[in-house]
Amino acid sequence: PIYQIRTEVKNMEQNLNPVTSISEWTAFLTFIVAFCALISPILTALCNNWHQREMKRLEYKHQEREELKKREREIYDGYLRSAGAVLQYKTPETLRDFGEHSRLAMYYVPTDIREKMLLFEKLIENAYPNDCCFAQRANLLDDIVVMMRDIREQQSEQSQQQSNKADTSS
Repeated sequence: PIYQIRTEVKNMEQNLNPVTSISEWTAFLTFIVAFCALISPILTALCNNWHQREMKRLEYKHQEREELKKREREIYDGYLRSAGAVLQYKTPETLRDFGEHSRLAMYYVPTDIREKMLLFEKLIENAYPNDCCFAQRANLLDDIVVMMRDIREQQSEQSQQQSNKADTSS
């Protein structure tokens, strides 16, 4: 009977602890380490690729914004140069140059500036080189210049805020 009780106790201990030997624990830990060694480089590569793709997207977006700002600046500068030239010397050449830049600039400016630009054009059409409306045309062109500068400053501030947001979110 005592032998039988000891055997039953051993059987119960084996049922309670199915992984009892040290070699089984070692094999299990070795498997876990090997699995992690295989998965870790894969996960690292995936994270790096995602980060590089996101940085490239931000770089392209920034480059596109800069090119658009440069193009608009060239358009505004061309308009202002040609408007100043036609204001001072109304010749067929300055009128042609002004017409080219005027239409292109009107495409990019807000409505309130566009209205002033159209008024300036009407005043230029009816102008003679030294008439009494020169001061009115010059003041109107000055207003247009200030409004365009304000637009560029607002765009510059907005792009700076967007780039700051992109820097903090990365």
